[in-house]
Amino acid sequence: MQTFRVFDLWRDTWFDADGNWLGGELPLPGADMALPAVEGPDGLPDDVYLDLLDAANQMVEAEDLASMPVRALAVAATRAGNVSLEDVQALVTAADEAMAEGVTGLAQAASFLLTGVAEGAEQIGDILLSASATKSYALLAARFRRHPLDAEALRTAADLFRMLGNQEAEVATCLLEQGRALRSIGEYDQAIAVLDEAELLLAAQGRTLDTADSQLIRGEARYESGDPSGALSDLAEAERGFRAVGIEVLADRAAYQRGRALHQLGKLKSALKAFNTARVGCAARGDIGGQADADMARARVLFDLDRAGDALRAIDSAQVLYVKAGDEYYVGHCHLVRAYILGGIGRSSEAQRQLTAARRIFAAFGDDASVERCKRFAAQIRRG
Repeated sequence: MQTFRVFDLWRDTWFDADGNWLGGELPLPGADMALPAVEGPDGLPDDVYLDLLDAANQMVEAEDLASMPVRALAVAATRAGNVSLEDVQALVTAADEAMAEGVTGLAQAASFLLTGVAEGAEQIGDILLSASATKSYALLAARFRRHPLDAEALRTAADLFRMLGNQEAEVATCLLEQGRALRSIGEYDQAIAVLDEAELLLAAQGRTLDTADSQLIRGEARYESGDPSGALSDLAEAERGFRAVGIEVLADRAAYQRGRALHQLGKLKSALKAFNTARVGCAARGDIGGQADADMARARVLFDLDRAGDALRAIDSAQVLYVKAGDEYYVGHCHLVRAYILGGIGRSSEAQRQLTAARRIFAAFGDDASVERCKRFAAQIRRG
């Protein structure tokens, strides 16, 4: 990997140790010229950005990149008319390639550049460029799990696309992703409202996959907000939509989530059927983690159906799969679920051994809440 060429060559000239612009004349490599001194908080030489943008489209490494000077470069270049929609897409492509290579520094640099492009485009009244850059930044921010930021940016992008008119597809995409971000930060009511709007637009555009995606996210938001009944129709519709377009992995996720809602509502046989559906699909794809999750869920339902023997077999299967997947944390949950089953059928000594094993794993992962949960159940067993 090369280093980020612009900063590698000029960092000492451009910035102090804290990443602040030093001002003064700036030599350009390969050019017998110097740019004038810079004035103002946003001020950086416009021409510099062209070289920076070229460098950002390479596979490069920039883990220590300072965000504000880069953003200011993008503002200045955009105001000078040196940035196009093609440049925005080039930055997104460069970021995607960098993320795939594990070079997160460049992807972060691209996100900083995009925020500057969006601001500069807004200042010169180029709404389409501003909307596109804002949307692209938001989707990158989501990949860095900066969900409060990307939710706000996606709202802004949707508003900008609305201003343009005839951009319903872009508006719908922004709303879908905004709903996803809001659900991720626990803003369930807002997520549901945004996804209601997104679904109407997506369905009208015939976007079956995205419509199903909106239904899945909304169903998960409703379940997580304490409305399993309201979640059921969303999850069922999502599952049907995903199967209609052959996206079985998401259809099985919807089936699994539907099983959780049914279990919480006490519809045990229907829940078991949904978890069985998810498990079969995961097994067909070789998805070990998905099979394990389904088996753990099946164990809980089977125990509630007074089928303790089947429940123990299901949790045994889940543990084997989690071990195979290298997921030690969820092995701890298998011990805990097995303890509940054994305690429920009077096998107290065995249950205590399972709780000891679970507590040891949870402590190793720093999960104090689960450690306390094990202690409380152990005390309950001792009291009889």
